[in-house]
Amino acid sequence: MIGIAEYLPVVFCVILPVIRGSNSWTLVQHTDCVGSGTVPGKWHPADASSVAKCQEKASDSNVSIFSFNAESKHCYLREDGVWDTQENPRTMCGCLPARVNGCPSSPSPSPPPGPPEPKYDGVVRASTDGTMEAYMIPPNKSNHASTIEVLPDGTLAAAWFSGEEEEANRCAIVFASLPAGSAQWTQAATLSVRDGYSNQNPVLFFDNSTGLLHLFHSQAPAKSGESESQIWHLQSADSGKTWTTPAPFFTAPGSFPRNRIIRRMDNTILFPYYNQAVGHPNWSVMGVSATASIAANTSWTAKVVPDSGSLVQPSVIRNPKNESQLVCFFRDRRAEHIYRATSADEGIQWSTPVATTLPNNNAGIESNTLLSGNIIIAFNPQTTSRDPLAVALSSDGGETWTTQRDVQHGTSASVQVAKGNEFSYPTILQTRDGVIHMMYTYNRDTIKYKAFNESWVSK
Repeated sequence: MIGIAEYLPVVFCVILPVIRGSNSWTLVQHTDCVGSGTVPGKWHPADASSVAKCQEKASDSNVSIFSFNAESKHCYLREDGVWDTQENPRTMCGCLPARVNGCPSSPSPSPPPGPPEPKYDGVVRASTDGTMEAYMIPPNKSNHASTIEVLPDGTLAAAWFSGEEEEANRCAIVFASLPAGSAQWTQAATLSVRDGYSNQNPVLFFDNSTGLLHLFHSQAPAKSGESESQIWHLQSADSGKTWTTPAPFFTAPGSFPRNRIIRRMDNTILFPYYNQAVGHPNWSVMGVSATASIAANTSWTAKVVPDSGSLVQPSVIRNPKNESQLVCFFRDRRAEHIYRATSADEGIQWSTPVATTLPNNNAGIESNTLLSGNIIIAFNPQTTSRDPLAVALSSDGGETWTTQRDVQHGTSASVQVAKGNEFSYPTILQTRDGVIHMMYTYNRDTIKYKAFNESWVSK
């Protein structure tokens, strides 16, 4: 009998040599071989988020040299084939030896992987930095300036503005929520939109005396800036499922909201906002209600914060170490410092704002109190760009800041990366379980959510 093995076919294995062709790249670390602006007409910036993506764009563009800056995430493509290098610890160069005289011919190492593409699906996932995070489902092309509030059952409510771009016609206010115990943010619903106008800077406030969820936002003619803006209002009696029709609230031209509303000791309401009307410097205003609830006929007194020219978007908290004192932090239009002022009479009179040690880049900030008695503030810790975004802690009412940590720094896979990353306009609060919830603009592509505890900030 012939064995089964004798019927098996004979298989010949041939190992072919790897042939390096004209499309095989050599990568050279810590080297800049393009130099932004040094080769007029011969280099072209490109969007990329990693060395691998930069190399891919170079191949697609049929150029023979590229340079990728790991810090700025800029990818430059050089088409003249001139190998002209200089040392730069932040960059890596790629060249084609068959087409570039002087290009090293050593085999190309595999490019390091870039950051994973974020999923804009609203799902809360564990992040590699020890936090939980989610990316909202973006309703429109551009998304900015979120606000977050917690409802009595633990549901998180969020709103932001979304449209073609900031100040664009029909830029809308949208709303999403994270039900208590859920890991899925809802898809954002459009709440307020108007032909010929742009809605911006929403502020959510849950009124525990009435059970109403209030939403305020700016409204101005499209592409008109902020000088003609009014503050509009709508409200929900069912935790954001249905809403009233938006209507004017503060109609003084130039009125613009940004940060959260708080209760005064007598249970009336303090509404911090700012005014950008023509004829005076930008300044901060405190709206003080005459009653404990917000209604169409509620009477309000507007108090301008003295010496607050160029200081806008006031963020007011009650000093956890001295409950008779309100503390306010300001955005600085001059892009120098975050400023601080205090009030001993529940927001009627304020001290002259003074610069803190925290820098400001003329972008949004927000502060809040923590269960520990500390204050947390979210801000961009520099005076120029909107990357990175950080949080800092103070144990003395915001006079000094001893702990600081970046929440996000230069790790995005956004298509807008060539313009520079933007992680900005944070909103932040802590829930009863000790979790700190933060949302912020993620390159205008969407709104990003992060959750962590106070000990994470100190690590």
